[in-house]
Amino acid sequence: MPTYKNITPAKTTGRFSKFDDKMYTKKRWKELSKLHKKINPVCYVCAKLDITKTTDVSDHHLPVRLWSGKAHDMSNLKPMCHSHHNQKSAIERNIFNRAQWMQVFADHELFSDND
Repeated sequence: MPTYKNITPAKTTGRFSKFDDKMYTKKRWKELSKLHKKINPVCYVCAKLDITKTTDVSDHHLPVRLWSGKAHDMSNLKPMCHSHHNQKSAIERNIFNRAQWMQVFADHELFSDND
């Protein structure tokens, strides 16, 4: 498995890495997330399962702690309900580099970018 010299496991202070903690409190993120949820009112995972459930979270498809340049990229956001966001986040907690992330999520039944 390839390794990435510039990627290290996030140093967590609880729920998010130190970088994430700061980003999610900023006005820029709050406005982007609000707009994203307005444009995408239905959880994309629920939609794959023919369920209509309201978007609660604008999820970073590619995690910010591994792809910091994608933090404010609208194309990197996925609309998710709390339940599916929590499932994806639980899987991501044990992933420490881009190669691992790609291996786990590239063809994941629910969370891949493929339809």
